[in-house]
Amino acid sequence: MGTGRSEISVQRMGLTSGRVIMAGEDWIVQEFDHRCPYCDEVIVYEGLPLKSGENEITCPSCQEVFIKVVGSLAEEEKKE
Repeated sequence: MGTGRSEISVQRMGLTSGRVIMAGEDWIVQEFDHRCPYCDEVIVYEGLPLKSGENEITCPSCQEVFIKVVGSLAEEEKKE
């Protein structure tokens, strides 16, 4: 049995984004779809004018408003 990691197609796992990595018998899920905190429906942020900081988002499914916090790319690069 090898000790290397192998990636599995996300579509095979029933997810729509992200990836699953197998290491031995443990599965590490690294990313899930963004979901509404009220109705749990998938939210797509592509195409929305998100700015750095707090953004009010209205769920297209349940119409509830929630806050999406976006960090600036400059802050992310400083951490690395």
